[in-house]
Amino acid sequence: NTGKDSAQMRINILLYSNLIPRDSAWIYIKLTIPVILLPTVHLEHLKITNLTSSGATLNISMKVVNKNNMRFAFYDSKYKIIFENHKAIEGVIPQTIELPAKDSVGVTIPLDLNFKQIEQTLVDYIRKGKNMRYDVTITTRPVTKIETFKDSDIILHAAGKLKTIKDVEGKK
Repeated sequence: NTGKDSAQMRINILLYSNLIPRDSAWIYIKLTIPVILLPTVHLEHLKITNLTSSGATLNISMKVVNKNNMRFAFYDSKYKIIFENHKAIEGVIPQTIELPAKDSVGVTIPLDLNFKQIEQTLVDYIRKGKNMRYDVTITTRPVTKIETFKDSDIILHAAGKLKTIKDVEGKK
């Protein structure tokens, strides 16, 4: 659909020659180039899978949405998550994320937190199950055969509030 998921590019070239016969020639090139929309991301909930006096194991459920009319995939994803304006938690999402056309996928980010390394107010949020503000940045690379996108970094950003924090038994 030209104008919705692609754009037309036209190149008109006039070539001159000083060789015999002296002449000129027009070359007309018309290309259809895909328009790629970056995926969107937001955190859905935080699940506490293990809670001890020294730390917690958390699974962050994230939804990634592809609005393109073509499949989209990316790999080598590094994340930085900030909860309630506290120190950033950084890590890597180990798998390639495959997004079907016009669809979304759920991605889980596992976190092992040591309470000595994070501020007490964040520990209280986690223990009490309060809703938390988040700011997440994911830097990733596309899986593509398009030369202009190869070795490119894609930066996805989202901020909002986690709707629920679930404990080990799945209670709110």
